[in-house]
Amino acid sequence: GVIASSPFQGVVSKAPTPETIRVPADADVERLIDAAGTREWRTMLMLCAYAGLRRGEALGLRWKDVRVEAGRLVVRQTKTARATGQRTREVLIDPTLARYLIEAQEFAKGDRVAEVSSDNLYRQIGTIFEKAGLDPWPKPFQVLRRWRATTWRRDYPEHVVDAWLGHSLEVARKHYTAVEESYY
Repeated sequence: GVIASSPFQGVVSKAPTPETIRVPADADVERLIDAAGTREWRTMLMLCAYAGLRRGEALGLRWKDVRVEAGRLVVRQTKTARATGQRTREVLIDPTLARYLIEAQEFAKGDRVAEVSSDNLYRQIGTIFEKAGLDPWPKPFQVLRRWRATTWRRDYPEHVVDAWLGHSLEVARKHYTAVEESYY
């Protein structure tokens, strides 16, 4: 069961640097959300963009975990629970998301907030990009999360943003810290 050398020796990988990480313009995020053909898809995109939820977190969010009055979502962490020991985190519900969630709850059919099928997610979001007249982003759900991380950092301390997003400062700097075009 012991191997003589690492099979990954010599494999070159490069994490993105802040200079190579780009976030979409605020207007493009809005165009994408507006192009969502159904309430279900609009909800999915709103959760990823305005709450910075991971794709799986948005799909698993339940109405019982939405606390609009308190301005918080309780997110059950599946991706990082083993590594951090933290099973849930609280995420800010900003006014834009709050208004949308209040409206969406009136039309809810079940206990899931984003009632989108996990089948063919990328094909479906590709259609939304086409309707929006946007070139598809690589890893669109991660890009929406990165957009939220970047926009929150305009107004909130980074340790607060990292707590809401559920990752460490090191992870944030490696994958989510972007140089926005507006800085140029």
